Amino acid sequence: MFEKISEALNYIENKRIKRTLEQFKETLVKYGFHTGYDNVIHITGTNGKGSTAKFLQLILSNHGFKTGTFTSPYLVKHNDRMCIDGEMIDDLTLLKIINDLLPVIEAEGLSMFEIDLLICLKWFEDKCLDFLIFEAGIGGLHDKTNIFDSRISAITNVSFDHQDMLGGSLEDICEQKMGIIRPNSTFLSTETNSGLIAMMEQRCLDLATKFIQVDRDIIKIEGQDIGVEFDPEYQRANCALAVSIANELIRLDLNVSLDAIARFSLPLHFERIDKFILDGSHNPAGIEALLKSVAALKNVAFVFSALDDKDNAQMLDLLNTYPVYVSSFPDFRQKQNKYENFTNTLSKIYQKYDTIILTGSIHFVSYARIYLGEKFHDIINEGEN
Repeated sequence: MFEKISEALNYIENKRIKRTLEQFKETLVKYGFHTGYDNVIHITGTNGKGSTAKFLQLILSNHGFKTGTFTSPYLVKHNDRMCIDGEMIDDLTLLKIINDLLPVIEAEGLSMFEIDLLICLKWFEDKCLDFLIFEAGIGGLHDKTNIFDSRISAITNVSFDHQDMLGGSLEDICEQKMGIIRPNSTFLSTETNSGLIAMMEQRCLDLATKFIQVDRDIIKIEGQDIGVEFDPEYQRANCALAVSIANELIRLDLNVSLDAIARFSLPLHFERIDKFILDGSHNPAGIEALLKSVAALKNVAFVFSALDDKDNAQMLDLLNTYPVYVSSFPDFRQKQNKYENFTNTLSKIYQKYDTIILTGSIHFVSYARIYLGEKFHDIINEGEN
């Protein structure tokens, strides 16, 4: 039994033993967890799934529908994985649920991701939600979120990431992500690769599921194309997919929808703090999208730090037209200590550039965000000396 939320979170965040999806499903049945929701939207994809989930939640909530979301990884604090109408679970409720689940956690040997899903299911159970949005962790077919008969499933895009788990080709990765598609349901995607689209179409045909290919550049509400500016521009595709999903669920009101879109913000997704831009682009496709969004900026430098399991060489190669400062940050999954800590880097380069972009890993920019909030004035003062 934990008395402090910090102790409870430290406990679950150190639960790294992986189990199979089948083992997790057995746990759900054994302890009677409810997964038979009618209005689940399940989203996967290499990039943009968290942003798509946020756009969709804003649109649905703004129309008066009570909407729960489960996203991964957390961006600012552990609680933000589980939200209702954009409000994260509070510490007291989270602590109580963790304590209630302790016997199950210990008996089953659950991982952190499994624990978070169980917390979410417990919290959602009596909330009378109109819609539930679940973002897959990795892939889809074997992901622990793949436990629902979802009403709608979606793939944002398919590119290279987590090849050790998902396969070495785009077709292999697509096959894994298509594992969330359900029979007699609706599936949407903003993917543009014709070969992958053909795979998705065939899967939907086999499952008697409606397939909608969404134009990443066009946002339609009440039958009309909406001219909305996005900063960064890569959010246009995520918004287009979210609007298309919402169109399948409810009747959209133009002004209500535009208000929801205008209120979109997500930490670590092109987030601006003073002259810093924090963007959790963590694979080559994400870096390419980020570069398009900063192309017009002048006197720019990148501070890059990533975990060892990422394609760091390719990401750094994409950034080679800019000054790039490869740095380290405290994380047990980053074993290379040959680089200077990013805090020293920021102090040294603060006065030199008009814009400093922190990227490479969402874990890195999340850690850096906390540091900037606590030590921002120290960076400025050290940079002036």
